[in-house]
Amino acid sequence: MNRLAAANLLLLALLAGHTADHAFNQSPRHYGLALTAPGIAGFAVTAFALALAVRRSALAAPVSVAVGLSTIAGFALIHLAPRGGSSAIPTPPSRPTRSRWRRRGW
Repeated sequence: MNRLAAANLLLLALLAGHTADHAFNQSPRHYGLALTAPGIAGFAVTAFALALAVRRSALAAPVSVAVGLSTIAGFALIHLAPRGGSSAIPTPPSRPTRSRWRRRGW
């Protein structure tokens, strides 16, 4: 497996972990299409970039860069942008779990 395919596979694994965190730590009733659609799209385009990388397509590198930058921008926009701002999608607070406290070092 080449390094570009490995990087795309790592991104898919991180997206799966992120999705699992949401599934286990937040109630699904709080999700709307605005929060679900970017996640589904992220999986789809990352899988597409992985397929291009495995086939060693000439488009693999630019598509992988676009996917990576889009993932960073989307994560920042949805999770890190100030709440209440026009670009942030508000999410209801979730109750802290042991895994969340552990990740934050508390």
